[in-house]
Parts: sequence; structure tokens; C-alpha cells
Amino acid sequence: MRPLTIMRHRRLGLVLAAFVGCSILTHCGGADDPAAKQLAELAVRFAMAEGKGWDQIKIDTARKNKYAFTLTYREPPDNIATVIDDTKKIARHVLTHLAANGGSPARDHLFLWVWAQAPAGRGETGAQLVHAYGHLEYNDDYDRLDFKPWKP
Repeated sequence: MRPLTIMRHRRLGLVLAAFVGCSILTHCGGADDPAAKQLAELAVRFAMAEGKGWDQIKIDTARKNKYAFTLTYREPPDNIATVIDDTKKIARHVLTHLAANGGSPARDHLFLWVWAQAPAGRGETGAQLVHAYGHLEYNDDYDRLDFKPWKP
């Protein structure tokens, strides 16, 4: 995480959350918002209808202006371009449903994050391993979707 001094003031909420030891992908004591959860489930249903080779889309967080999903493939995808396209499909469904309900993702400083992974066999202890591809996030400053490859 960047030092507090270079964080932008409108991100103060995220900085404060990090300061008190909360991850931006955890609830920090809050519960999912029923309306946000319903919107996330609707977006997942629409996205799953389009997805090929997907095992599941897990809703990790569904709160007002904060959504996180995990896309898991049945088999590893052919290339990273497929992963980028698939994560964008999911994110665009969320953005579409938010806009249809009167939301403005950029103005509301939406946090939208879609992680992509695939099974990668079993480890030494028999635990399921996953291959991480990276994540797509909504950039509310420029109203765009940015994919960031996983760097171990």
C-alpha cells in the first residue's frame, strides 16, 4: 500500500480502513446490504449465462458501492485475453445493473473487483491449489475497467 501522504483525499475511507487493520475485501464488521446482494446475484446470473468454461462466480462482497467477485474456471483458459474478457463481462453486468437502478459508478466512487482463478491440482498435503490470473477493477477516476495480472 502506498504511504498515507500520497493517497488522494477522496480515498480517505480506504486509507482509514487499512489503518485500522481491515482489508478492503473484508466486511470490517459490516454486513452485506440486501439490495446490493440482490443486484450482485442478478449480475452473476446474467454473466453465468454468457460464460464458457466457468465453474462459478462467487460473490465475496456485496455492499452499497462495494462489490467483489471471484471467477473460477473449470479448466485453465486458453490465454490471458480470455481472462480479461471474462472478468470484463462480469464487471459490465454489475455496472449495467447499477446504472439501470439510477446509480452512477464514477460519482459514487464504486469499488468493483473481479478476481480470476482456475484449479491447479493438489499440493503436497492434498489441498486444492489454484492458479491465479489476476483481477479486474473499476477505476472511478477514469470510468474504465483495468485488469492487473497476478504477480506472485
